[in-house]
Amino acid sequence: MRCQDICGTEVACSCTQESNTDKRVAGETTYHADDLTYTWSASRGSWKEKEGPDNEGRNVTWIAPDTPSASVNADWIKVMITDAAVIPPGESGDRDDEDETDTIYVTVWDAEIEKCSSGWLPTKDGTTDITARIKPTGVTGTIKFTLYDHSSELGYCINRGMETSKDLQFVQDEQTGFTVGGTQNCEATSDTEINSGTVTVHSYDYGAYGQIKAEATACGSTKTAHVVGGEAEFVRIPRDDDDNQISDAWTYNTGGADDDADTSLNNQHNGDGLTRYEEYRGVDINDNQEISASERLNPNRKDLFVQGSGFGGDFPAFAYGNAFAEAQIEVHEFVGPQDRYIDLLVVTLSDTGDHIYRRGAPFGSGVRNWCWSTKGSSTVGDANNYGSPQVNKKATNYYFSDNPHADENTWTAVGQWAGAPNGVLDPVNPERVEDTNDNGVLDGNEKDGATSAPTDDGDNDFDGDYPVKSGATWDWNQELSPMDIDNDGKVELPMDNQVPVPGDDEYTKAQAVRHTITHEMGHAVGIDGPFDSHCDDDTCVMYRFSNNWKRDGHFCNDCRGMVLIHNN
Repeated sequence: MRCQDICGTEVACSCTQESNTDKRVAGETTYHADDLTYTWSASRGSWKEKEGPDNEGRNVTWIAPDTPSASVNADWIKVMITDAAVIPPGESGDRDDEDETDTIYVTVWDAEIEKCSSGWLPTKDGTTDITARIKPTGVTGTIKFTLYDHSSELGYCINRGMETSKDLQFVQDEQTGFTVGGTQNCEATSDTEINSGTVTVHSYDYGAYGQIKAEATACGSTKTAHVVGGEAEFVRIPRDDDDNQISDAWTYNTGGADDDADTSLNNQHNGDGLTRYEEYRGVDINDNQEISASERLNPNRKDLFVQGSGFGGDFPAFAYGNAFAEAQIEVHEFVGPQDRYIDLLVVTLSDTGDHIYRRGAPFGSGVRNWCWSTKGSSTVGDANNYGSPQVNKKATNYYFSDNPHADENTWTAVGQWAGAPNGVLDPVNPERVEDTNDNGVLDGNEKDGATSAPTDDGDNDFDGDYPVKSGATWDWNQELSPMDIDNDGKVELPMDNQVPVPGDDEYTKAQAVRHTITHEMGHAVGIDGPFDSHCDDDTCVMYRFSNNWKRDGHFCNDCRGMVLIHNN
């Protein structure tokens, strides 16, 4: 006989005599088959008696091995049928004096399912293959895969898409030999009896996760496959041995899904409002409908999402300095509209501002005491809302384009002129220009001409690099600027009195704009120093005075401690 069942279970077997029954003389004791003795032995597994002593009797229960053999019918039990009856001497009749040995084959079968590929990460339109098989190889049956406990996140990442369907599904066109069915394509069943089958699972989300099981029906019974090398009757998609809904292949799979403990330098406010799972799921920063490796974020660093509005064209492009990166805050320049789940810091280019202006005493020092209209501003952000930073376009453009000085002959000493215009604002010490005290009046020692007292020769201009004299109004369309003394298109800071030499600090418009943006972003994320919202560290971009335009790579420790990053 042959019995078929599954691993590790009890198989009850009984044997019937297949030899001839001995013949007896009428009237004598009848010889019955029950008088035969059946002796059992098992090649694999074990056995336990149900009748008879030890391993003798008509019935026995055999315990199948836990692991199927490599081929069909390799697990077997032998039974010996022994004729134990004795015919008294002289009596008539026939008897079968031969013992009989029979082999009972038991086909032990099992099913197993392989884990998801160890290096696979889900994407918006990614696939991974899952294989299940029946053991041993000679046994066939139908195999049915089922997806369950699988995610249905909104969209395909933290901030894009509106889909709400299941993130893991079977797609019919991606299957070979399987028919897809079930709610939202959660089942795939083999079309024929097979020994091994592979299905393709399609992911629709960068954070997709779920479980899959395989059920095999063979030899008249159904078994749920166990994971290769283990006892679990399912596998996780993606590979997720620590069961935190994050692929084990992700670099930062080092904690729980809900962790939010991002840090930054000298800042006691840990976290940025995004959990580890959300940072793994990713943010579509560049609006290309995909999540790159860098858009799966670092859960150890705070993430600030920023967007420039109105920059470029005839104005420098939106850019920020290295101060945030130095403070270990990741700044991501965001493309496209603001979306759900993330807070977006928007820096706006505003078409506001005024001309540069000359500041008289008691402000500042030096005879070229000029200043600019405010180039930017921002409200101070808090733990829930960012400020509203802006860059003032007109003020910035005027800072670089205003030229209130005329380029005329150069005054060298009393009664002396130095030839033709030289294209630069001449040094004021020693006195080489008219109106050296910058008071707008030609005083007695400031000659207009070779030797004469201060006069106006009728052209409404003072000769030399002095602004057009037109009452209280400056003419901004002359040749020279007090912000760019050497007329090379790069500004120095106001109150410079000498022509810069190579190596001196000079700055392009792009550099000044980047500095302004970084400074106003600092206010927008909570920096509110003790000196009119500024600090007293002259190396910090938030310094209360404008000593240069090269501080955008640094926040001082006090300012770092005020930063509040959030993604509500």
